[in-house]
Order: sequence, then structure tokens, then C-alpha cells
Amino acid sequence: MPRRHDNDAPDDFEDDSTEQGSRWQRRLIVWAFAAFALALGFLIPYTVYLNKQVTQRFGELRWQIPTRVYGRPLVLAPGNALDAATLKTELDAASYRDDGQAKLAGTYQQDGSRFTIASRGYIDVDGRVPARRVEVSLSGGRVASLRDASDRKALKSARLDPARIATLYGQKQEERRLVRMEEVPELLVTGLQAVEDRDFNSHHGIDLSGMVRAAWIMARSGGQVRQGASTLTQQLARSGLLGIGKEQTVTRKFNEILYAVIMEARYDKRTILEAYLNQVYLGQRGGQAIHGVSSGAELWFGRELNSMTTEQIALLIGLVKGPSYYDPRRNPERALDRRNFVLGKLHENNLIDAAEYKRALAAPLGVPTEPGLVAANRFPAYVDLVRRQLAHDYPEGVLQGAGMSVLTGMSPSAQAYAEGAVTGTIKRLDNKKRPPLQAGLVLTDVHNGDVLAVVGSRDVAKPGFNRAVEAQRQVGS
Repeated sequence: MPRRHDNDAPDDFEDDSTEQGSRWQRRLIVWAFAAFALALGFLIPYTVYLNKQVTQRFGELRWQIPTRVYGRPLVLAPGNALDAATLKTELDAASYRDDGQAKLAGTYQQDGSRFTIASRGYIDVDGRVPARRVEVSLSGGRVASLRDASDRKALKSARLDPARIATLYGQKQEERRLVRMEEVPELLVTGLQAVEDRDFNSHHGIDLSGMVRAAWIMARSGGQVRQGASTLTQQLARSGLLGIGKEQTVTRKFNEILYAVIMEARYDKRTILEAYLNQVYLGQRGGQAIHGVSSGAELWFGRELNSMTTEQIALLIGLVKGPSYYDPRRNPERALDRRNFVLGKLHENNLIDAAEYKRALAAPLGVPTEPGLVAANRFPAYVDLVRRQLAHDYPEGVLQGAGMSVLTGMSPSAQAYAEGAVTGTIKRLDNKKRPPLQAGLVLTDVHNGDVLAVVGSRDVAKPGFNRAVEAQRQVGS
């Protein structure tokens, strides 16, 4: 700083101070410009790189969809051999529920030897088989009559959708059933936005006010990310679809924000929301991660999306925040509170009226004790035979994660009888003093050669050495 002498004029001192201040201002401007240029030089190529990642991973929207293996469809026709116990076995295997009404697809009603069944639509080898409601009367171990439940007209035959007997996963153990936007209930779509991202239709991928609030909380917590303020687009970006890690760091959040902005710039809201509905994580069944609202509805309620009630939709939306924390089977009180909170949001946003809100609020959770999704492999010996045949007909790795449907000749009721026969016979013979016995059984249809059932060992439900296929002994020995 210049020193002032007695003979210095006041104007000279002021000129020196002004010149020095201007010099510092110029330096600050140069430094700021250099810093901006440096940041821009980094940000532009990095954004180009992320844009390429979005195009490759999100643009194609390719998930690893497991290949599903089904039994044969049950054909109902007057005169066919069928009793009530066998029909119930077939319906249970195909995840039908006895709800006493049989109005929703996948349900049935039993009145003695008379069944009313609301079948699901499915794709058979002959093409699309539509959903329908049928009435079946049984007598003397056979189908006595078959009618359309809507117009009471007699039917020559009807086919029920087959039971899923196994799921063949790829590298990722992810259960996912892809749906289009038009297949998702409107209340689920609008309710999800009301709870998770009310400005979804107007923002450009990020919520600036929420980010400022989250940044303030993070600063006060010493740099720890305490609050997300994430939009649905940001949630999709970090869901694993785009390869962003889930660690709570500033770097991850920065990447998430850039991804969200790029996605919003490249794709319309409908495409982003449809991807979210198919990607969102909604729970776990053993080693299977459940992704997407369709698989979530099946896991928690054993239902198709279009048959869900208001309270079930509210619970499914509530589970998005934390499927493990709000698990209705392990933490029913938390789940109920969360569901009721979502119902309040639906009512607050005029998505449901007061009467429906009051009814849904009083309804129980309605979550079955057992997961609605079938186990990955319910019949290990039969599925082992299927795998061998597929390996013979297709290149290795083609089926797993390819989203194919494999139709077999497996009969759930015949499989149940075969397992019962093996278990009963082994139990009876084990009473004699001899080493533990083993068994294998293959049941075929003599008319067409279909393999109806396979039992690989005395432990019918456990995978392992398949004696029905691998045992090197003569039949009957």
C-alpha cells in the first residue's frame, strides 16, 4: 500500500489507490474467466460422454428379461376326466385365487362340484387366447357341463392359462414384467407423481428448489447427503439402468443431475415415465430382485395391475420409498402408516373422492402371507429336463435373460400325483431294514408323447442328481 508524505497531493494518493484497485479487479476477472473456461472445458466433453451413455443404455431400453417356463394349458371340455381336487390343484398351480366371486382375471369361485373361473388371457402356440369367465360342473370324475358365465351358452371347450413352473434368469437375478403406459392404471401413474414428484410434467429433470434445500442440509451435516430432493428422472438415473452407483456422495449426485437433464432433453415425459415404471425396485423374493410395477403387484398382492384396488395401489406407491423398511409382511404397522399417508396425498390432489378415501383408509393391508410370485424353480427335476432339451436346440446363453416363453407338456396335477406316489412308496419301503432308497419317475402321455411329470429323487422339491434322467440303470431294475 503506498505511503502518504506531507508533500503528497491528496489527488495523487487517490489516483494510486484507484489504479491498484482496478488492477485487482482485472486480475479477478481474468482468474474468474480462466476458472470458467477450465470448468467449461471439462464439462463439455464430460457431458458429451454422459450423453453417449444415455443413448446406449437408456435409448435402447433393453433389460435382461428372464425366460419363463410354463406347463401345458388346462383344456376343459364336457366328458374330460376331471374331479374337484384335481381342478383345484391345477388352479392353485396357476396362481388362481378363490375369492368367492370370480369376477377378476385369475380368480375362481367353488360351490361344491361347480366352479366359476375367470381366466387370464395368454398367448398359446396357436395364438392369443382371450380372457373369459366360464362355469364348470363336475360329476362322476368328469366334466359334466361347460358354459360361458356371461351368456350361459354351452361351450365345446375352454383353455385356462398354464402355470409358470420355472424362471430362467440371466446374469442378474431380476424379476421384471414389462408393461406399456396404457397398461398401467391411471391412479398409479398420477398417484406416483403426486407422492414422488408433483412437478414431473413441468420440470426439466431436476427440482431446483429441492436441490437448494438439500444442499443447505448437506452443508449443515458436514458434507453428508441427508436429503435427496430427487425427481422421478433422477431416481431412474440412479436406479442401475444407467450404471450410476448408489453411494451417497457429491460425485454421484452430480452425475445423477447431469443424467437427468440429458434424459429430459432427449426423451419425452411418457418414455421416461414408462421406463421408470418398468425399472423401479419394489422388493425381494429370495435371490430375485423385483423390478417394475407389474412384478411388484404380483409379488405383494398376487394380482395383475388392472385388478388392483385403490388401497393396494397406494401401498405399492408407498413401497417405492423403501421396500425393505415398509415391507408389509415384516413391518405391517409401518406399511399401514405409509399406505395411509399416500391415500391422504391421493385425496389431497383430488385423485380419489372422500367416500373412496374413507373406504380405502378403513381397508386392511390385504397382503397375502406368501409372495404372489412363484418360486424360480418349483419342479427341479422337470425343469432340468427342459434345460437339457433347450441346450440341445439353442446356443448356450440365448435363453437366459432373453425374455422368451417356453411352453411344455407338464401337468401340475400329474406332477402332484407323481410326487405323492414316490413319497408314499419310499416312506412305506423305508420301514424295512435296508439302506435308504432313492427313486426316479417319468410320466408320459401315450397319445402324444408329452412328458407330464418328472420326479428326480426322493426329495421331490430339491435340485440335485436327477435319477429320472441320469441314473444308469435299466427301467424296472
